[in-house]
Amino acid sequence: DRGRLPMIALRYYAEAAEAALLHFSPDLCIGLTERALILLMQAPEGTERDTLEITLATLQGVSAFHMFGVGSETKGVFERAYTLLADVPEHPMRGRLLHGFGYLLGLRGDYLQALEVAKHAEALSLNANDQELMLAACIVQGEVHHLQGRTKTTRTWLERALAIAEPLGIGANEIFAADPQVMLHGMLAIELVRSGQIEQSRTHMQHARTRAQALRQPMTWLVATWHEVLIEVRMGNSVRVTVLANDMQKLVDKYSLALGRTACRWWRGWADARNGAPRDGYRHIREAYEEHSGLGMRSGASEVLGYAAEALLLAGDYDAAQVELQEALRVGEELGERVYLPQLLLLEAAIARAQDRSDASDAAVRRAIEEARAQEASWLELLAMVELCEQHDTTTEDHQALVRLIDQLPETHGTELVKRARLLIQAS
Repeated sequence: DRGRLPMIALRYYAEAAEAALLHFSPDLCIGLTERALILLMQAPEGTERDTLEITLATLQGVSAFHMFGVGSETKGVFERAYTLLADVPEHPMRGRLLHGFGYLLGLRGDYLQALEVAKHAEALSLNANDQELMLAACIVQGEVHHLQGRTKTTRTWLERALAIAEPLGIGANEIFAADPQVMLHGMLAIELVRSGQIEQSRTHMQHARTRAQALRQPMTWLVATWHEVLIEVRMGNSVRVTVLANDMQKLVDKYSLALGRTACRWWRGWADARNGAPRDGYRHIREAYEEHSGLGMRSGASEVLGYAAEALLLAGDYDAAQVELQEALRVGEELGERVYLPQLLLLEAAIARAQDRSDASDAAVRRAIEEARAQEASWLELLAMVELCEQHDTTTEDHQALVRLIDQLPETHGTELVKRARLLIQAS
């Protein structure tokens, strides 16, 4: 640097920055890359400069993601590297760049752009027979389709990814901040719950937890816990969610994991609301949501706002719950995020029922059933069918549909939801 040899200095800066990141020093990595990117302006234009800039920007983006989340600055750094990749398609850091950028876009709620990055990664992987790059593409595809409520499509991508990761023994590395096998088993577990395949879901989640425990990697353990919480929320298990949220809080505090800082608070708020403290729960959910969205993270926003609406409903503040619900529905529509839409429609039904608007309540429940069917999410369909038969005027056809659905979902038979359903069937 001082000898006015920018290209040589830049290579050393890149090596030092990568070493800093590998030794869990993202702040040092950012400092080194910032200095190097200033020095880069002195380097002659050309492929070598572009190659170094991709390296530096990717390392800076990964470090910024760990420290600051997915704000505009982090996105901008990744975007610059992604733009340059068109001129250096065989860059050795392309896997880290494409997975990191695609994952970041997904967290920001930029789902269409995330899918474009995933398709680009898939095309490059096919040209070079690069299995890790294909794995990155599959993971991003799976994440986005999940949030869009496409259950079977999501499972296809996740199963394809797992078929790559397991035989090759791919774990956390310079491309994947968390162990991809843990991530994929957890993601599959969520889709299996949505499909009503509860036992298979538990098997995958146990596999994820066991592997995460053995690996003892903070980000991997966070990912495993995150997925387990989402499963328990869908199962309505507030006691277990409290335990997991507290575990996540300890992990976040110990290892300064920006990604989980807010999530553990809104899940604790969700559990508090269901455990008899809805006002406190609402406050925790809303504060965490505001902080989270302030960091640029919008993925799953419609679900979190749904938690807030439910807390207000439980507090008996029906008008405020309706306002919160409308925001959740608006955000979901804006993002193209349908994963929690059946539950939001059930909340709409519950609020309308509390306000003595029976026709609106009945219509919302039936829309929830239709949406769950469209998503091929049989567990959510069962949830909505039980709600219909418990709280609304139903026909013989409705009860017959409930019987058929239970028969189609043998792995749900030990759940509290099916116990409620059987009581309703007996009573009818």
